[in-house]
Amino acid sequence: RDRWHGRFVPASVQRKTSVASLNAQEYDDILEDAEGTIEKAVQEENDREKDAILLALRRGERHVAEMPTAENRQAFLLAIGPALYALYRKVWTATTDRLGVSFTEIPDFSAAQIDAIQRAVTSYTATTQHLLQTRFPADATAPMPLNEAEQVLDDIVHYNNTVRAKQMAATEARRMAEAAKVDAWRAAGQHEGVWRTHSTKPCEFCLALEGRRVTLGEPFVKLHDKIHGVSGKTMNVTYADVYHPGLHPACQCTVELI
Repeated sequence: RDRWHGRFVPASVQRKTSVASLNAQEYDDILEDAEGTIEKAVQEENDREKDAILLALRRGERHVAEMPTAENRQAFLLAIGPALYALYRKVWTATTDRLGVSFTEIPDFSAAQIDAIQRAVTSYTATTQHLLQTRFPADATAPMPLNEAEQVLDDIVHYNNTVRAKQMAATEARRMAEAAKVDAWRAAGQHEGVWRTHSTKPCEFCLALEGRRVTLGEPFVKLHDKIHGVSGKTMNVTYADVYHPGLHPACQCTVELI
């Protein structure tokens, strides 16, 4: 617990023989509110990006797929970061309240959490680049007629603003909420958690993790490990150690305190 040592000492502690997690409705309400805020922020950035690409198309530029750049990624980070930290604070506070523990401070994002958000944004913009490259290849023999190009761009942005924005909001909100729960438990002196699936149709890899116990702060799965699904497929963990759900986009698993 080095991250909190000497900084986040409990102001008061009331140990309970039975420590409960947030109830499902309370947790879902916090997540739903955060998801709406994050989705709106992503949509606003999509629309700003669309305006810049549309202007480039009208100028006759051929390399529009290269426009989602580091600058765009930074804009996405600035858009969704505050919403994710507000979610983190809400879940942290609600979790410690349930434990009967109060703290003088709530921690900032850890380096791992910042990395996780950056990976999500990088993946999101990379997919946008791929969509643009597919529809607007720079080596096309002739530029697409402007009215057709505008319609294609509208279709891409509509897809980003509906399916992808919603998926990103749901995925990153759950990951941040689960991180906040685990962090709060560790800071309050709790020691062990268990992976639980709550989806009506969990994937085979989440089912493989069902019931797995770890010491809080230790990963359920390490980077480069393989998860052997219950149906025989294998998932290679290529992005980071997995300390909590979500394991994948739209994951609905959770960690419960033991």
